[in-house]
Parts: sequence; structure tokens; C-alpha cells
Amino acid sequence: MRSRTAVICIFFLISLANFGRSSREPDYGKVSGGAFTSEFFKFHYTLPTGWVATDDQVRMQENRTKHKEAVKKEEAKLPKNTPNTTTTTKVFWNYDLLVATPEALKEGTKPSEPYIRIGAAERNVMIDKAGDHANMIIKYDIGKAVTQPKEQVIGGRTFVRADLVYKGVNYEALFDTVSDKYILSFEFRGKSEEEINELAKTMESVKFD
Repeated sequence: MRSRTAVICIFFLISLANFGRSSREPDYGKVSGGAFTSEFFKFHYTLPTGWVATDDQVRMQENRTKHKEAVKKEEAKLPKNTPNTTTTTKVFWNYDLLVATPEALKEGTKPSEPYIRIGAAERNVMIDKAGDHANMIIKYDIGKAVTQPKEQVIGGRTFVRADLVYKGVNYEALFDTVSDKYILSFEFRGKSEEEINELAKTMESVKFD
């Protein structure tokens, strides 16, 4: 009986440790009842009715896989170390917190319009403030501005919204806000201005704890 109790206690402690470690990861969150909750960034967002989110465990694993690939790519660019010297590189994390589509995506496939992505990127020299993301897209002609970046207060937080168009056919309503060391981005992608404006209405559901 004593040994059985010990096993149960050990299992409980291991489970508790794993849960605590997971909940501290920036991309830890879950979808339940059509709403996404980010425990790290402490916000809630309700998906459009009937939309399906990528499985949270799959999403988190893909974040780590993409980061490892980015690190390897940057390390390959570094000069080989010479005696008594070491060269390192910093690769900033860029997490998917939520990817949602009208129908379920097959694992490993990329979404096509329309879709919603909520992301968190480590702040850096290029993207440090709300609005920097959109300004970089416009500056480097990655996409063109339909409307210039403009501040909006949503859920008690200041966001910068910019509407963009890519190659004249793919539209995006992009909302950015600062959260400590990260920039949170709510991205609504569609095939027309009307579509992204309709999707962007769901920003009204965003609540921060």
C-alpha cells in the first residue's frame, strides 16, 4: 500500500512539473468552446462561428521545429570558428499562438485565404513597437497599404491596425500590440477588403485579464 501511494505521489509531482513548465511557454494556450485562451499572454479571443483551429499540441511542436530550422539556417551563414574564438548568432522566436480556418487543415499544410493567425514575436531592432511590422511590409514593398497604420484601443489595450494587400489579390487586416518582450499580432487574411473587414470584427471579442 505504501509503495502504491509513493508511485501515485511521484506521478502527481511529475505531472504537476510538466504542466507548470508547459504553461510558462509563450505559445502555450488552448481552444475550447470556440474560444482561444493564451495563459502566457493572458488574453481570450473568440473564433468566427464554425471555424476550426489547428491542434494546439501540433501547433506548439511546429513552432519548435521552425525555430530549430531557422537556427540551423543562420548558423550555416556564420564563418567557421578559428582557435580561441567563438561566433554565435541570435534567432528571435516567432510563435504561432493560433491558426484558424473555415475547415480543418491537414497537418503540415499551410492555410490559404481566408484564415486567421495570432502570433507572438520577440521584440528586436526591426520590430520593437506596435506598427513596426506593417511599416516594414510597406517599406520593403512586401505588400501595399490599403489603409495606413492607425492606433485603436481594443480590450483595454492599444493596438495599431493596418490594412494591406499582397500582389493585388490577397488582403490582410493586421493588428499589433506590445506585450512585455513580445509583439502580439492578430492577422486576418482574405481575398477582399470586405472579407478581412468582416473577420476583423471578431477583434471585439479580445479580452485581456
